[in-house]
Amino acid sequence: MQTRVFTAGIIRYEDKILILKRRDIAEPSPGKWDSIGGSIKEEETAEECILREGKEETGLDIKIIKKGKVFEFKNEHGNWVVIPFLCEANSTKVKVNPREHMEYKWIHPSEIDNYDCVPDLKKDLKILGLI
Repeated sequence: MQTRVFTAGIIRYEDKILILKRRDIAEPSPGKWDSIGGSIKEEETAEECILREGKEETGLDIKIIKKGKVFEFKNEHGNWVVIPFLCEANSTKVKVNPREHMEYKWIHPSEIDNYDCVPDLKKDLKILGLI
């Protein structure tokens, strides 16, 4: 099984967080709600990666508020090493990247159980102290 290292970023604006619905044909986890994130490119820091992914996936300029504790999980797609970040946006005007997501919502973190999310999203929220 392959091991992948990637960043996951929770974007906050005031008391809400941004969730993005993955495309129905996206792999892994088609049609599930997610946060921003992606694989770290060669010679790129985790911080550079999450800022790049934030811009690419949402069109937002974000800043990093804090980095959470790194964690690992396994699924049918391999082993994953996740570096979570809490980020802040200065706007709620999201421009979803249609190659990755179908829609977005700003929700209060306590509402996360109302959405069919990727498995690690709730863990990210706990690690970052949002739930």
